[in-house]
Amino acid sequence: MNAPSKNYGMTAVEAMNSLNGFDEIAIEKAFGQDFDDLNGRATVRAVIFVLEKRAGASDKDAKQYAMSVPMGQLDDHFESNPEEVDEDEPETEQGKDSSADG
Repeated sequence: MNAPSKNYGMTAVEAMNSLNGFDEIAIEKAFGQDFDDLNGRATVRAVIFVLEKRAGASDKDAKQYAMSVPMGQLDDHFESNPEEVDEDEPETEQGKDSSADG
C-alpha cells in the first residue's frame, strides 16, 4: 500500500520540536518505545504519526498511515531546510544561531 505524499508545511526538526508530553505518551503507546529510544526512520514515522493524529486521524489510522509511507517518501512530508545564500549574512534562524557561535 503506497501512502499518498503529503507535506506538513514544516521541517522535520520543527515538527519534532512541536511534540509535547501527550504526543510522547501516544508515541510510546503506539510504537512500544519512548520517543528518545527511537532512531532513524522510526523517529520520522513517529512524528508523522503525531501529525496525522493532530489532523484528526485515530491512533490506528495515524499509525497505519505512518507505517505505510515508503522510505523514499518520508522526507517528502517535510519542508527542506533552506540553505543560506550568504553565510556572512544569514537569513534563516539556524544560520543566525550558527553565526552567533563563531
